[in-house]
Amino acid sequence: MSQIKSVASHSAIPARIASPRARIRPIVSEPAKAALAEPPRKRRSASFKKADVARAISAVTKAGFVAGSVEVTKDGTIRIYTVGAEPNVSLFDQWADKL
Repeated sequence: MSQIKSVASHSAIPARIASPRARIRPIVSEPAKAALAEPPRKRRSASFKKADVARAISAVTKAGFVAGSVEVTKDGTIRIYTVGAEPNVSLFDQWADKL
């Protein structure tokens, strides 16, 4: 019986593998890893800067208007709507413009 206890206490399986938390990693060849890897994404430079928006709002207030809302498009166009002059566009019109 002493042999059985000593064998059981000195297990042939390392603790890190026998652990219930051990991660199972699939075996993937290097060419397969390369095929699965996504190409690195290039970061685009911003089409506008915070200073550009601040400068535009400052110009509107110096002209005597009160800025109500600001819209910046993907191409960098900055539109400032004054109070009471916000566009009255329905959700359908916004959707139709995107088509």
